[in-house]
Amino acid sequence: MMPSADRAGALETLLVEAILEERAGLAECLRQLDECPATDCEEWDAVKRAKMQFQTAVAITCKDDPSAGAAHIWSKTHNPVPVASPAFDELAMFLRRAAEL
Repeated sequence: MMPSADRAGALETLLVEAILEERAGLAECLRQLDECPATDCEEWDAVKRAKMQFQTAVAITCKDDPSAGAAHIWSKTHNPVPVASPAFDELAMFLRRAAEL
């Protein structure tokens, strides 16, 4: 379903992609956490990894609510997810086509 039919992940996959477009420096931090031997992240599937990366990125960047979830991030002052990100283009196109049916 998301991020697309040919790519594993979840809504958080798109959110992380959008965050990293604005804050590319976070990519290395997320990669290091993902590969940290003190965690079991390397055994996780794409959905779990995306959720971990999203929550970590929010914790680092969302000053008014570092524990904000995907459903509430849009209402935060320090929302790190740019709503106009190209990361959402394919999803937006899908939703437009679905609305036409």
